[in-house]
Amino acid sequence: MIGEEVLNEFFMFSLGVPLSKKYMKNVLSITLERIWRVFNAHPEFEDLPSHSQLDLMGTNGPIACAVMICRYESRPLGIQQIQVKNSAF
Repeated sequence: MIGEEVLNEFFMFSLGVPLSKKYMKNVLSITLERIWRVFNAHPEFEDLPSHSQLDLMGTNGPIACAVMICRYESRPLGIQQIQVKNSAF
């Protein structure tokens, strides 16, 4: 679930209010959390030792995050960007 603060800022931006400096950091944090949950949905990932999971997340997390953000941005409407589902990842 997208944090309430990020969601409010997203809507305010659509009304012309500038984004805060922490907005993108919060979006990245939320997106990485969504990716972590997707990774953990796979038994192969869950069976790895925690240090290997962190290594994979460190290596692949930023790339997966960039792909997710591109998917958000490919939607023409803001509400569609918010509704991008993990299962489609």
